[in-house]
Amino acid sequence: MRGRRILVLYGPSHLAKKGDRLCVLKETRTASYPVRHLDCIIVFGNISFSTEAVHFIVSKGIYVFFLSRFGRIKGMIVDAFLKSNNHLRLNQYRKFLENRIHIARIIVKSKLNEVANIYKVDTGPYLKRLESATDIDEIMGIEGAISRSMFDVFSKNIKGADINFKGRSYKPPADEVNALLSLAYTLTYCVAFPVVVSMGFDPYISFLHSKRGTHASFCSDIIEPLRPFVTKSLEDPIRRKVFVKEDFKKDGNGFYLHKESFGKFMNWFEGIKEELTDRLQETLLRVMEELG
Repeated sequence: MRGRRILVLYGPSHLAKKGDRLCVLKETRTASYPVRHLDCIIVFGNISFSTEAVHFIVSKGIYVFFLSRFGRIKGMIVDAFLKSNNHLRLNQYRKFLENRIHIARIIVKSKLNEVANIYKVDTGPYLKRLESATDIDEIMGIEGAISRSMFDVFSKNIKGADINFKGRSYKPPADEVNALLSLAYTLTYCVAFPVVVSMGFDPYISFLHSKRGTHASFCSDIIEPLRPFVTKSLEDPIRRKVFVKEDFKKDGNGFYLHKESFGKFMNWFEGIKEELTDRLQETLLRVMEELG
């Protein structure tokens, strides 16, 4: 939502309610935030919540996402009742059962068009393959191929940066740039979830991605066409060396961003969030038209 910000919390700390504000209590200081200015809350590490704070957060429709240090979602707090447009949701179920391939093609075609527009990749051969694709695995293969082409250009565009990129990798991110990409995509998912729900879609009935566990797979569908924009937006701060090696820590085979460096990451993300939300809503409206 325009004018709102994402609140990022690091442990150890405690979240409590005071009037119409949320208070973050740490050993040495206290900070408070009016809920009307909050879009969602991202939690890293050991954060305790008062019961009153949880009830307050839920009553205000603020979503809370719990992330691992590598930027993977471990869980979330959402409204007890998902907002519903019954006609839209029933059509979403019907299309999933009767014509899943058609909607999956539309999503991937949108991503192909974005890669062509933003990264100037020739997507003609991929579009031809997409038109004749007959199953989800084939469509996912096309999506994977265009993503690799996008990251090839991305790698050239950030050549000479202070931090490494050895090709897209995650679970966990294998270098510093991948840590930024994984975190950026996860926050995009976090922004998408409440928008998807508020527009009346079922966030768990997807067309391109397969449902697994508690993953809101329709949100992953919708952010695929947004990934080229998010990826491109990271190039400038990487080239300008806003992010340097000292901003990251390696744990085992994976890299993650130090909490001391998270502020500049959020400054970057807040700078693209309004356009990201606009693009997200445009994508959802295109899908809505197809669902009827």
